[in-house]
Amino acid sequence: PENFSGSIIKGVDNNYDWSFLRSNLVEGIIPDYSSDSTMYHIMVSRTLANTLELELGQKVDTYFLGNGAYRARRLKIAGIYDTHFSEYDRNMVFGSLSMLQQVASVPDTCATIAEINGLPDDETIDNLSEKLSEAYLDRLYAGSTDRVYSIVNIHDTAALYFNWLALLDTNVKVILTLMSLLTILTLISSLFILILRRVSMIGILKAIGASNRLVRSTFILLAVRILARGLLFGNIIGIGFLYIQKTTRLIPLNPDSYYLDHVPVMIDWTSILLLNAGIIVLSFIVLLLPSAIVTTIPPSKAINYE
Repeated sequence: PENFSGSIIKGVDNNYDWSFLRSNLVEGIIPDYSSDSTMYHIMVSRTLANTLELELGQKVDTYFLGNGAYRARRLKIAGIYDTHFSEYDRNMVFGSLSMLQQVASVPDTCATIAEINGLPDDETIDNLSEKLSEAYLDRLYAGSTDRVYSIVNIHDTAALYFNWLALLDTNVKVILTLMSLLTILTLISSLFILILRRVSMIGILKAIGASNRLVRSTFILLAVRILARGLLFGNIIGIGFLYIQKTTRLIPLNPDSYYLDHVPVMIDWTSILLLNAGIIVLSFIVLLLPSAIVTTIPPSKAINYE
């Protein structure tokens, strides 16, 4: 009498793509709806199970409302999942499509929604959604269909999550920009320190015929060598920490705020190599201007500089 909740039972069959739910399965199994014996098996979320004090294998009474009446069915919990999407987990239960069609007394060709999954990227999703809308409107205006259907894509129904991800991308760009500026300032400072500590050497090199270009390139290479050493140790520490997080999930997250219970990690070696190469090239270019201070040092004064 106290524990009840309104939920959406999504009817699926064996052709349904279970990969997402399988990766978030915490208890039980994925129901096999090819058999009549599993027709009344369902999957519920951990959130709903905790709210209603449900356990794996328990049978629950469900009531399907419509047309001023209700139909009762006793369903068995075959699996419990946890996606950490609070709105999704609170409302979504997975059951047999054929069971729902029997409850609704409709043919097995009827459903309330048809989904298209497995599209490769966001642009394809938007383009296909637009083409389907145009094709449907053409048939509607031509009189080929008299039913009004809505065509929506995941960017419309889950706009909150995509906006949140876009915000994260912005944060990453800001952080990378600040880190790059800090790296550049540190390198320039290191270059100036190298020059100040080697003023006498600069004078001697110029006195024996070394060109300004040669002296400048020498100090730039010294600064880049310091950078390369820093990158080496930084990559070892950073990638090592990422590997630890990937294998142990050391740093947790609040699922209610981040929709994840840990910080996810993907080690992409191509991106890491390109990032390192980009930092070296950018630093080399940036050091060209401050290294010009070498050309302003006259040999006669530089040799006696202390």
